Amino acid sequence: MEMTTTQAGDRTTVRCKGRLDARNSDALGQELDECIRSGCRSVRLHMRDVTYISSAGIRILIKYGKMLHDQNGALEVWEPSEAVVTVLDMTGTLEIFTPKTTSDAATADAAAHEPHDAKRQFGNLACQVVEEQPGATMRGTILGNPKLLTQTDLSQPALGVPLKLGPDDAALGLGAFGQPQDDVSRHFGEFLAAGGVALSLPPDSGGQPDFVVTEQRLAPELVVAYALHLTGGFSVQARFTSSRISSEAISLRDLAQAALALADAPQAVVVMLADTAGLVGASLLRSPAVEAPAGCFDFPAARRWFNLTPERVHARHLALVVGVVAHRPTPALAPLVRPLSTANAALHGHLHAAALTYRAIPAGKLGLAPFLHDLLQTQSPVDLLHLVHDDRAISGAGDSLFLRGALWVAPLTEIVNQGGAR
Repeated sequence: MEMTTTQAGDRTTVRCKGRLDARNSDALGQELDECIRSGCRSVRLHMRDVTYISSAGIRILIKYGKMLHDQNGALEVWEPSEAVVTVLDMTGTLEIFTPKTTSDAATADAAAHEPHDAKRQFGNLACQVVEEQPGATMRGTILGNPKLLTQTDLSQPALGVPLKLGPDDAALGLGAFGQPQDDVSRHFGEFLAAGGVALSLPPDSGGQPDFVVTEQRLAPELVVAYALHLTGGFSVQARFTSSRISSEAISLRDLAQAALALADAPQAVVVMLADTAGLVGASLLRSPAVEAPAGCFDFPAARRWFNLTPERVHARHLALVVGVVAHRPTPALAPLVRPLSTANAALHGHLHAAALTYRAIPAGKLGLAPFLHDLLQTQSPVDLLHLVHDDRAISGAGDSLFLRGALWVAPLTEIVNQGGAR
């Protein structure tokens, strides 16, 4: 089958010629996938020259039609051949892909857009606020020892602290799934949690993250070496993308600054779902409970302790990011955060990111917990990183980059230390 693709604004036209069968349907799927990844929300399939369409072709139309519908877009079949009309009619899908009338399209377009005053611009980052909960804040509780990896007193073992997560909680740190009575300390690695799901990366897993999704009476439970447990509610949900005047990807630094502005606070909790242009980060290669971590940040010992990305990784994936950001952090938060930028010494943060196989994020207001529950039923986590700003001369990978996504933020108003380090 031959395909010719043209684009005008946020609308893409794909002209198809030949047979849309099992042999060719994947090629059309790849083309539609590229359209969605590039930000397109409206696709017209011109099918006048399609001589045959099988169930494999119908499956592709339904799959990507649903993706576009979830983003307030549409997949429309224009000028279908008699063969296409016959099969679409017989399968009950003809009406689904029939182009909308002008009035229908205008009504749908008006419903999809928020008021103009909900739009915010932060440099290269354009935000559309889709939900606000005035007065909502989050409270942090520090568990365990956040100075574990820098301690020099080897008489202090990496003790585990139990952490059970509720459906509205967020958390990040070093830990492993299990109960305190289980021997889980040897699996201590990076973890994150939000919206009733938790993911961790045990150092002995071969790089494969594990995860637990809240399901009826099942809730994520971990034993943590240290963690920041966050409870409360988000004050703002926003959708972000690069501005129309620039097609550059958005840095983690710029997102952190935007989150603080949206939260209108000097320190904030951040949860993000975003299309990636590359992540920069590190993960543990061994548990601090198995071997004393003294000197693990020094060369050459760091090579034995950390897997540091030599360049940006996991571009064209979906990332779930959980963390805290601050402009000049308070003494209570300071042990948990590090500088996010050499250009802005006051900007600090601690963020973990789980990379998952790609799935388009629906448009408009998004229920975090329901979407994450559904996401982990269909998509596979491929990595989990502590995000870092790698500013090493010549060899440094720089900052993590993102294309577009959904952002939840809340002012972090209080931090209680229940750990052993102060």
